[in-house]
Amino acid sequence: ASASIVTTLATGPSCEDVSIDGGYAYLALYGGLLQIVDIDPPASASIINSVTLTNPAYAVDVKDGYAFVADTNTGIVVVDVDPPGTASVISSLYCSGSMSEVKINGNYLIAGSQGKTLMIDTTNPYSLSITKVINYPGEVREVAVSSNRMLLANADSGVLVMDISNPENPQVTKSLDVALASVVDIDGNYGYALGSYSFVIIDMSTPGSETVIKEILLTNSAKEVLVSAGYAYIADISQGLMIYDVDPPATASFVTMVPTALQANGVDIYNGYAFVAEGTYPNGNLGVVDIDPPATASEVHTVALPFLAYEVKVAGNYAYVADGSSDLQVVDISAPLTASLVGSANLTGEVAQSIDYDNGYIFVNDYALGLVVLNILDPVHPVELTNLGTLGYKVDIDVQGNYAYLACMEGGLRIIRLY
Repeated sequence: ASASIVTTLATGPSCEDVSIDGGYAYLALYGGLLQIVDIDPPASASIINSVTLTNPAYAVDVKDGYAFVADTNTGIVVVDVDPPGTASVISSLYCSGSMSEVKINGNYLIAGSQGKTLMIDTTNPYSLSITKVINYPGEVREVAVSSNRMLLANADSGVLVMDISNPENPQVTKSLDVALASVVDIDGNYGYALGSYSFVIIDMSTPGSETVIKEILLTNSAKEVLVSAGYAYIADISQGLMIYDVDPPATASFVTMVPTALQANGVDIYNGYAFVAEGTYPNGNLGVVDIDPPATASEVHTVALPFLAYEVKVAGNYAYVADGSSDLQVVDISAPLTASLVGSANLTGEVAQSIDYDNGYIFVNDYALGLVVLNILDPVHPVELTNLGTLGYKVDIDVQGNYAYLACMEGGLRIIRLY
């Protein structure tokens, strides 16, 4: 089955965040509202309550019948949402600075703003209390929490590692120098961060002794990284396809650089070849790189495309390329050395920027249309089934089961059935 929009609800101005709890969606609106949507069932979703707040709301998280809202001026506002239909504000906690993110972890609320992170005890929702304030220069870009560990990506301070086993007294165990850190994640005993021209791997197995075990520096911006069979393939916008041996990660090393005919924007791997989406305005190619073995990789063929290529995804004997003219190009790669353009699909949008494949369908992200779904039962002639416009520039998403709930800055709440 194809993806489809189940329903669209018009909300108040500028929906900034969404949190799902039970059969309800809670929306933080910049217009100063907490809106509650009954999403059971999703197809007949409806707004059942709007709680007026004093100031614009940026973020919301819900637990045990209470919604905790980040308010730009007040700080944290607590709303009793049990039952949702008669929800009301019961308390607030003043926090200097504009709170931009809230996450519940046990009985504590972690609130972030520019230059600081607050640990707030929520044991008594009617009387919140700040247990710890951690100050640092710069802006927190992202927070990742896993059990008793937390990573903060800070544009100026780098990556901060914190022990929150005692939420009453969280401790910064390490500050890691990652320039312009913007993204963090935790998986087991390793932390991952993206910075300026770098991808960093952090060993977190020993609290207090967290260390960067590998940093891969790039002289230019990297558009994509794909790891396959112990090697990392990096699409470098100026140099081409960079290949690193990442087995094991701690001793990752440079293998070779493969110059591409045009700027490398995306890469996919299939059957001993790397297929590179290349584009230097207004020209585009699909580059074919022989990577068997990686140490002697070389570009062995290029397929000229009508416009610059942003990303490529391989499905069977075909490579599907998203190009800047809002077209999906189809390249027959059954014989890589003689690969050729065999089909296309016009998406009637503006710019096809990224692409993915799943179970007989191609998903394209188009700047104007949003998510476009195509059927490739006939691989040479993709058929556009639907497009799911996301409406707005800033989107947050919460997925529950077969549904995706999207908070769009200007488009309200969109509920999308994925399968």
